[in-house]
Amino acid sequence: AIITEFIWDLANGSNILDFSSQNPLFTLLIGLITLAVIDRFKGQTIITALSACIGIVLCSIANSQFGAFGYGVILIILMYYTRERKLFFNIFGILLTIIASLFNGYIFAALAFTIIPLYNGKRGGPKAILPFYFIYPAILLILHIIGALFF
Repeated sequence: AIITEFIWDLANGSNILDFSSQNPLFTLLIGLITLAVIDRFKGQTIITALSACIGIVLCSIANSQFGAFGYGVILIILMYYTRERKLFFNIFGILLTIIASLFNGYIFAALAFTIIPLYNGKRGGPKAILPFYFIYPAILLILHIIGALFF
């Protein structure tokens, strides 16, 4: 999240360091930490609810993408709890994305729920994962260059 933040800021027309908007990886990082706490304290309702609230508030305060009203962390938590029930996973995911798009304009994020159910539950090996660490920053850098040249 930290490494790609500089490229994110450039791609969004800002300076190399701009705290007005954080890249989506911050939302994923906050969501991952929130899920780790929820999983660690499974069955302890007060702690899991408190950790979910803290994650949602942190995402909003950090002003990360998908962070408005904690939408990103709420969606991550929702996906975690409905992962075994694919129908609920898709219905609630699409509905939450459509509702959130009223505030942030990410309506096309709902399309992800057509692809996610195709995941077979198996992790890819290092050769399958490694390219993705470079693709995201490379795309952001290319978008920055295009923007700087033509706009």
